[in-house]
Amino acid sequence: MITTAIEKLQTVQAKRQYARIARSGVSQSADYHFVLDVGPKLVLLQDESSFRLDGYSIVNLADVTAVRSGRLERFSERMLKGEKIRPALPPVRVDLTDWRTVLKSLQTSGKNLIIECETGDEDLDEFYIGRIEKLNKATVSFRHFDALGQWDDEPTTIRFRDITRVRFDERYIEVYSKHLKTP
Repeated sequence: MITTAIEKLQTVQAKRQYARIARSGVSQSADYHFVLDVGPKLVLLQDESSFRLDGYSIVNLADVTAVRSGRLERFSERMLKGEKIRPALPPVRVDLTDWRTVLKSLQTSGKNLIIECETGDEDLDEFYIGRIEKLNKATVSFRHFDALGQWDDEPTTIRFRDITRVRFDERYIEVYSKHLKTP
């Protein structure tokens, strides 16, 4: 990632502006967010879709290829403010040093989350929804549940270097979580 994109992320964060963020090497290349924090390797975003804030994402800084926050985003921002929709920090402080510290921060909440290992090819992407069982030096043991709400018998081992995005406190996760049995 070029320095100007990092500077743009930091500027957008400092001004609490709405932005379109494009990433390379992932299946979904651009989304709209509020930039909440920029760490040495990772970025904390509050996700927006259809004029609703819906959870948080953490993505690799190196994957960010473009940040747009111009006239279109200012207009959208005015509409969001008109609807009394404003960005807010997540309920848990997230350490953006690396994926291990991120997951350790989120593990304290005890909530389910999503870990994505995006490849740029939707057929090869890996998507895990569930809870953290154990953190190791280079991996996380993650208890996944499927689309039918069935927990896997054994946790899946996910390498930190394969993670491209972590999502939490979003409606999709919360609704599923209400209808699950204890693993």
